[in-house]
Amino acid sequence: MRLYFYLLAALVVFVFAQCNTIKSIPTNTSGGLFSLNGNWQLITSSENRAMEGTIVTVVPGVDNATVRTLNNNTYCVRERDVLWRSIKPMESGTFTIDNLINACQGNVIYRPATLTVLTNDEVRVTGTNTYSTELIQTWRRVASPQ
Repeated sequence: MRLYFYLLAALVVFVFAQCNTIKSIPTNTSGGLFSLNGNWQLITSSENRAMEGTIVTVVPGVDNATVRTLNNNTYCVRERDVLWRSIKPMESGTFTIDNLINACQGNVIYRPATLTVLTNDEVRVTGTNTYSTELIQTWRRVASPQ
């Protein structure tokens, strides 16, 4: 009888694992080797040091990165705003995101960007700014902000 229940449980797990709903649950990992989960601090930006020092947090199972602390805030972003949204893993070592590039004057502007894994503790976001010129940001993994 126990064997029957184990087999039934295994079958249920197998069926749900094949389900598209389960497969579309957001993950912040790339090929199972890298995880975006954690805290990331902006260390360089091609846009006049805008937002350098800001820390965002990516939480497991959520496809967004929210602002934890702000620095050099020329984008009018507030703490707890979503800076990266719709994080989707692509090929090994890359993600697509919608990057918040401006929240001034009540207008929240996101632009598509690519997040590329440089090392386990460093990523680069490449996209465009509000003037449609190239924006390159380098983020480093950090401990939880105080």
